[in-house]
Amino acid sequence: RRTEWIEEALEPARSRLNPGTYRRLVSALAVTIGWESMLVLWDIRGLGLEEAEEVTVWAARSLVRAALSEG
Repeated sequence: RRTEWIEEALEPARSRLNPGTYRRLVSALAVTIGWESMLVLWDIRGLGLEEAEEVTVWAARSLVRAALSEG
């Protein structure tokens, strides 16, 4: 389901990305979004819920910006 959700969210930008960049972005977001990444931020980094969410959103936005700059 995670991949489907990511692909749905990226649909408006898909035409701006080449196929390789699109696939890489979906994979990078799959690693960044989800309970596994939150677990790392809580248990290993010691962040609270709010800060962990902020980091996750920042990382996802950064990945999308980088992919869009590649075209």
